[in-house]
Amino acid sequence: MKRIVLALFAVLIFAGCSNWETTTYQALSGAKATIDCAGAEYNHNDAQITQYCSGVTTPSTVYIPQTATNQAIIQKAGTAKDAAVNAMLAYESAKAAKNATDEATLQAQVDTLVAALTADVVEITSIVKGVPIGAVIINGPDTGIELGTVITTYPPQYEFTKGAN
Repeated sequence: MKRIVLALFAVLIFAGCSNWETTTYQALSGAKATIDCAGAEYNHNDAQITQYCSGVTTPSTVYIPQTATNQAIIQKAGTAKDAAVNAMLAYESAKAAKNATDEATLQAQVDTLVAALTADVVEITSIVKGVPIGAVIINGPDTGIELGTVITTYPPQYEFTKGAN
């Protein structure tokens, strides 16, 4: 299911989607990358840390303590991501059906869910130690990284926000 959703979003980027759709996709993509990295670090899964977190040569150095608080932070963000992705899929269905009323309502719902997701991901960044591979730089203060760049190596710092390009 995740691959289908990601493929759908990738197609949207190249199919002339609106600026709103592009920034929403970037926010969802960045959230997924951050949640995957945090989950791998929390589970102390060396193979997944190497897969999901950039610049990590010794996975044990980025293990997140397995506390109930950390688990709750990661699970809450995962649930919020799923809700936002499902709302985005419903929006795309309404758009394809040319149902402007549902499309506008669903766009507002997606915005609300992505805002909540962004807050959850910001909370995750307080515990995650590696940099998520695949996160998209949307706003990076003094990183020297161009907006829209996909993280593949460890930058000096980054900030996850959903912003207009």
